[in-house]
Amino acid sequence: MKIGIILQGGLYNNHVVDNIKNIYSLYKKDMIISTWISEDKLLIEDLQNNNFNILLNKIPVNKGINNVNLQIISTKNGIKKFLNTDYTHILKIRTDMVPSNIDMFLKVLLDTSLTNLVFLCWFYQFEIEYICDFFLFGPIKKQYDFWNISKIDDELFPERFLTYHYTGFKYPKYNDIKNIYNFSINNLKNNNIKIIRTKCDSNGNNLGLDQVECYFKSMFYELNSK
Repeated sequence: MKIGIILQGGLYNNHVVDNIKNIYSLYKKDMIISTWISEDKLLIEDLQNNNFNILLNKIPVNKGINNVNLQIISTKNGIKKFLNTDYTHILKIRTDMVPSNIDMFLKVLLDTSLTNLVFLCWFYQFEIEYICDFFLFGPIKKQYDFWNISKIDDELFPERFLTYHYTGFKYPKYNDIKNIYNFSINNLKNNNIKIIRTKCDSNGNNLGLDQVECYFKSMFYELNSK
C-alpha cells in the first residue's frame, strides 16, 4: 500500500505556503501541489525551492458553480500523475486545510476504510443531503472515477453534483450512499486530530473540523465510525 497526496487549490499567501512547508515536509516525494499557473510566482518559487512538486493548471473559462470546475480540473490532473504507478491510495485535500498531525490523519483515514471513498462527514439540511468536500481519501481508481468529469451540471452546487456524477443519485439520502462513502469525523475526533482552514472564508471564519461540529452540529451524521 502506498499513499499519494494531492494538495489542490490556490496558494493564496505566505501563511498558507508556510503551513504547507511545515506540515508536509516529510511527504514531498509522495505529493503534488496542483494549483494555478496564475498564482503568485514568488509563492510558487518558494515551494519549488523547498523541493515540492508543483503542477500548474490553466484556469478554465467555465469555472462552474462555486468554482466546482476548478476543483475537478486540478484534482483530476493531479491524480493522473499517480496513475500507472505503485501508488494505491490518494488523499486529496485543499491547500488551505491543515491537519494537526499528518501521520495520524493518514492512519485514521486508512482505518476508516481501505476500499471506499472517505470524506469528513455527510450533511443534511432542509431535506438536502450532501458530502463535506474538505478532503477525499480512497483507492486511486475510485478517486479517478470520482473526479473524471467532462461536463458540468450548473443546476447543482458542487457537493451534490459530485455525488450525482459518481453515484447517479441526484437527491441522495444517507441510505443511498452508506455503502459507497465512509465518514471519518468521529475517528478523527477520537484521535484528537484537528483540521483547520488557514484561509478565512468570506465571513472571516477559519472553517475546519471543529467549526463543522460547532456550526452544523444538528445537521451532520456521525456514521461509519469504528
